[in-house]
Amino acid sequence: MAELGNIVVGTITYVVIFVVFKVWVSTWWRPKKMERQLRRQGVSGTPYKLLHGDLKESSEALAEACSKPILLSHSHSIAARVMPYVHRTVQKYGKVTYFWAGVTPRIIVADQEMLKDILSNKSGDFPKPDTNPLTKLLVTGFATYNGEKWAKHKKIIQPAFHFDKLKVMFHSIHDSCSDMIKRWERLEDSNGSFEVDVWPEFLKLTGDIISKTGFGSNFEDGRRVFQILKELSDLAIQTFQSVYIPGFKYVWFMISLCW
Repeated sequence: MAELGNIVVGTITYVVIFVVFKVWVSTWWRPKKMERQLRRQGVSGTPYKLLHGDLKESSEALAEACSKPILLSHSHSIAARVMPYVHRTVQKYGKVTYFWAGVTPRIIVADQEMLKDILSNKSGDFPKPDTNPLTKLLVTGFATYNGEKWAKHKKIIQPAFHFDKLKVMFHSIHDSCSDMIKRWERLEDSNGSFEVDVWPEFLKLTGDIISKTGFGSNFEDGRRVFQILKELSDLAIQTFQSVYIPGFKYVWFMISLCW
């Protein structure tokens, strides 16, 4: 009986040591190794912070930027508004830099000539970044595929974007745009001016166009699908901005069983 107890204790100790070692490798050793490799190649960026990287700072920068109105005199300079942390990092470290999305470095390329090489590359040297299992559960499809799978799905969807198909959609797109303009004109006051929040208006316009072109006469169902997709995209954004810990979901599952 004592021998069995020793075996159990030894096994548990081994498992704990193994898990701690794996966590140390994935949350500290590997990120620091990648950081050293990037700097040896002449790429500088933000220093790695344990586990969360720059996710907290990125979220805070975005919230701060969205809390301030956009100056009309700088309306075309939107990088500091939509991607404030990335913009700040480029300003500080240069046009080729990186920041940390959790334990993963994200390379930022703001050099136009290098971007041309990357976007025209057909050798597969620039694959799309891998995502954690939770993000894969919420977001999957053509935009996340690589290699042969990407080529196969591109071949499937390519006919839908043929010029002749797009010409057929013109009238539906025109009708949706006209409806939006007429709705805006009804808001005009006696001085011939009005103020409108264009973000929800363009969301509605996009939903109408997708509904009419994709669902035909039954576009109310299309609007519902579009709303669900929007909710799904919001959840996906939250997962991108959170730290994924492998196996953590099973901890909460075991706790719920105990209770």
